[in-house]
Formats: sequence, structure tokens, C-alpha cells
Amino acid sequence: MPDAKTLGKLALALGPEVIEQLHRRVVAMACEKQLIRGRRLRLDTTVVETDIHYPTDSSLLGDGVRVLTRTMQRIAQIAGRAGTRLHERTRTVGYRVMEIARASRSRVPAGQERLKACYRKLLHSTARVVGQAKRFAHEVATGVKHARGMMEQLSLEAARAYLGHMIPLVQQVMHQTRERLLQGQYTRGRQARELVRAAHRGDPQGQGL
Repeated sequence: MPDAKTLGKLALALGPEVIEQLHRRVVAMACEKQLIRGRRLRLDTTVVETDIHYPTDSSLLGDGVRVLTRTMQRIAQIAGRAGTRLHERTRTVGYRVMEIARASRSRVPAGQERLKACYRKLLHSTARVVGQAKRFAHEVATGVKHARGMMEQLSLEAARAYLGHMIPLVQQVMHQTRERLLQGQYTRGRQARELVRAAHRGDPQGQGL
């Protein structure tokens, strides 16, 4: 029986598809010989460090700003200077997120008030980005922002559709953050997962939005 290190090297050499076929064959043979009954399944997993973070309020807002800005940058690259000019706010938003991280460590009343003030500034900046993203999407839809070639125009339309999908998610996170700040009510749902994933990948078309 090969040791764990040898099995690891074999797995890398053979590839995941071959390893899956081998696993299926071994399980099938074990079932045929009635060596296993399949009542329990034991797994051995390995934790791998990634850059995906825990979705806090501030980090979700920061993710939303990055995703929208990245998409608008792609539109600006294709459409040039036509229509609304892109105002870069990711650095400001990043600073606000760090401010919130520092303020959140405080448990005294004054520190909590400062935390709320930081959140209000972050929400204001995020709202500015959302408004700009809406204008970009509208200008692509109306032809103000357009491409020269057919393929580039298709990329432009894909970027507009992506904005149309992401803008409501960011708005929902903004709404929930306001609820938590003002009323202490907050639930994190599907929009949190989608924003985190979107912030750490390109657009669905693989064009690096």
C-alpha cells in the first residue's frame, strides 16, 4: 500500500479525472464483494488559505464598490470618453473600511458613535458609486456609450447586464446596513455571498470586469 506522500504525487501526475475514475472503481469493487455497506461516509479534507474574507457590513460595501468600479472601468476602456466620466472612489471607500475596522474595536459609547459616523460616510460614498453605475448602464442602453466593433459592443452589453445584476445587490446591502445601524435589525443573505464571490473574480465572460 503506497504511503500518503506517494498517493499525493500520483494524484498530481494522473489528474483529477483519472483519480475520480479510480475511486469509483474501488468503491464499486468493494460493493460487489460486500466489503462496505455505505451507511456512513468519512471524509478527509484539507483547509486551504484563500483571500475570501468574512462578509461584514463594511467589507460587503467595499466589495460592492470594487465590483461596480471594475465593471465601469471595462465600459470606459471600450467606449472611451463618451458620456459620464468615471470617478474613482475605491481608495476613499477602502480608507472608510479601515476606519470602521479600527473603530469597531472600541466598546465605549463614544467609540460606537464614531463607528456609526464612519458607516454613514461609507454609505454615502457607496451611494455615489451606485449612482454613477446606474448612469453608465443607462448610457450604454441608450447608445451614448458605444463601441466601434460588433464584438466590443457585445462586451459592452455584457458589462451593462452585469451592472444591472450587481447594482440591486449592493443596494440591498446598503439597506440592511442602515437597518442595523438605526434599528439594530440585520440579516445577511444571498447578496452577501454573491458580492464576496464577485469581488474576487472577473466578470462571467472572463473579461476581468
